[in-house]
Amino acid sequence: NPEKNLVELVHIKTGGREKDIQPLFAAYAEWLKENIQREFSIQLDSNEMVHSFLAGIDKFYPPQGRSYLAKQNGNFVGVGCLKTLEGELGEIKRMFVQEDHRGMGIAKAILDRLIAEARAIGYPKIRLDSPKFATASHSLYRSRGFQPIQRYQGSELEEEYAHLVIYMELEFKERT
Repeated sequence: NPEKNLVELVHIKTGGREKDIQPLFAAYAEWLKENIQREFSIQLDSNEMVHSFLAGIDKFYPPQGRSYLAKQNGNFVGVGCLKTLEGELGEIKRMFVQEDHRGMGIAKAILDRLIAEARAIGYPKIRLDSPKFATASHSLYRSRGFQPIQRYQGSELEEEYAHLVIYMELEFKERT
């Protein structure tokens, strides 16, 4: 039944939806913690990550930010956010789809919506960082035109952790 795989993107415009967002941020933090431990032998505190994710959530609300939850079969299974970077560029953050819902086009739907929103806001470029082990994500980003770049100004990741991620950028070409 193709109906059961339909994905609805829910735009979160203001606070008060933390109860919907928090479980996805928690799953994301746990996934990061486990993979970073396995790949790099670095211990991270997933509770601390969730706390910092939620503390800074306002930057993902309009006018300059966007936040989407992906809903499938009545459950929230993915998240993706966009915020302003250095006042003039966009930055995609917190892209995550629960592991048992991957490969269904959910991340693609979230990413495409965030790219469209970034264009509509008027950002000339959007940037992101992605853990080195998230190779499927890198393929998705490349398929949408993202190119690898050096670590950028305003990245929330401390320099000591820069080797854990790749940095990417999508430049919007002016339509003539």
